Amino acid sequence: MDIQQELDFYRREYYRILDFIPVGIVAVSYTKKIHDKSKDDEDISFQLGYINRFFSQSTGYTINDFSDSNSWFEKLYPDLEYRYDRKKSSNKFLSNLHLPVQEILKIYCKNGKSKWFETFYQGTKSMDVESNLFYIIFVPIDNFQRKINDLEIKSRLDYLTELPNRRGLLEILEEKLVSIKHTKKYFIVVMADIDNFKKINDQYGHACGDFVLQTIAKNLQKNLRESDLISRWGGE
Repeated sequence: MDIQQELDFYRREYYRILDFIPVGIVAVSYTKKIHDKSKDDEDISFQLGYINRFFSQSTGYTINDFSDSNSWFEKLYPDLEYRYDRKKSSNKFLSNLHLPVQEILKIYCKNGKSKWFETFYQGTKSMDVESNLFYIIFVPIDNFQRKINDLEIKSRLDYLTELPNRRGLLEILEEKLVSIKHTKKYFIVVMADIDNFKKINDQYGHACGDFVLQTIAKNLQKNLRESDLISRWGGE
């Protein structure tokens, strides 16, 4: 048995072991390319290397159902807006493979029904600097647990602008302050308000004031860098 045959043997044994793990596991190889950061909807190109038995049993899909990365997004996320968000999130992860990501996703299964999964992305650097390998782990979430998770998320968001609220921001700042001790990377906090906002509410009504807040929040989000964060502290 030569080296290549031996590697293939251990790879098959490794994947056979993963078939007995009670969570979905997908192995993906990704070749680096230069991204235009101004294009969030840029197509993502990667190759599926392995899908374990649990993922296939949960969703109905096998590796033969995905010819490329586009078919992966099209089949799992048929809703165009949701697919756009998934591609945008994936692009962000691929630009920083060494950073683990945790998300809650809704996946369209082969039988036409949707299921919720808590997903974990973990990348690994390859010996070949031009390519990388990452794993996606899918943990199924039942409806009750999903509702709890949704409430946890909503409790940290402002209902009007959908930005992190004061509670959500304070939790993020606490994490940042802890990380500073290790990374030595500092950050700046800026607090601002909208001048004469009360006049808008008084003259045009609170519905108009709400619309102004939502519009400003969306415009600010569009002009942030990936490393920036905006939240609503309270009021305007």
